[in-house]
Amino acid sequence: VLFTSRDASHYQQGQGTQLLHEIALMLPELLERWIERV
Repeated sequence: VLFTSRDASHYQQGQGTQLLHEIALMLPELLERWIERV
């Protein structure tokens, strides 16, 4: 996932790590469900 802005000061260092953390927590279970269906 990539978020960009033309404004160099729009995003700050470390911003968005919560979203990545939540995705990392959900992804294994979602993949497991998907693999079981196949």
